[in-house]
Amino acid sequence: MKDNDENKEFEDDGRSFADMNVEGMPGYNKNRDKHREAKKNIEELNLTKKEKRSIVLASYSVIIPVAILFFGLIALFMLLLQFVWLR
Repeated sequence: MKDNDENKEFEDDGRSFADMNVEGMPGYNKNRDKHREAKKNIEELNLTKKEKRSIVLASYSVIIPVAILFFGLIALFMLLLQFVWLR
């Protein structure tokens, strides 16, 4: 009898008995249900690889110039410190 129980593999059915999303716990997210619904809506769009790639490239085309400007301003500020203020 005991040998039969040891040979069975554990199969997770995805059920949970207690909600671990409790205020005060690490990883607590009060908007968890909203995030799940938004993710489900995005998955329902059924975008092709080409459409996903174009979305990513469009977002990069907006982010990269802003990042270059940000780091350029930091570099100019450092140059100002080095050549004017710290002389």
